[in-house]
Amino acid sequence: MPTGFFIFVTGGSFLTGVVVGILLFKIFGKDIVFAFGRGATFSERKRKEQLIVGVKNFDELYDVLKTIGPVRGTRYVYTPEELMDLIYMVSAYQLMYTIYIGKPGEPWYERRSRIAAVLEEMTKRGEDPLKLITRAYGLRDKVRELIEKEKKKMGYFW
Repeated sequence: MPTGFFIFVTGGSFLTGVVVGILLFKIFGKDIVFAFGRGATFSERKRKEQLIVGVKNFDELYDVLKTIGPVRGTRYVYTPEELMDLIYMVSAYQLMYTIYIGKPGEPWYERRSRIAAVLEEMTKRGEDPLKLITRAYGLRDKVRELIEKEKKKMGYFW
């Protein structure tokens, strides 16, 4: 497990990223890894958004997520596997399916166990579980739409 900080520096934020990196190093004494580059271009974001908007079911959505690769949310960069687990857990929870978390030792067991605990806490607080899904590329809206579509197909009226 990494013990340092990862800073992704894009465009005009180069100097700010370097200064923040130096401050973090001085404060915490941990390694700093810089990644210099640009975020997704406008046309790339639009292409990814159109791919997500065009899906008709969860299987297609999972295929698209594998195709587009990591998705940068507001606070976190999600791998396709993380997003697929989040979407699976949230949609199954919303549709009242039996959720398969797995067995200890399976690659998704730890992540799904944490997601299940968070879903339970959110429900107790009356929060919308869809908040766990990033809004990037219209993903949260697409998941909400697919869940509603499944509810109608199953005859749910709430």
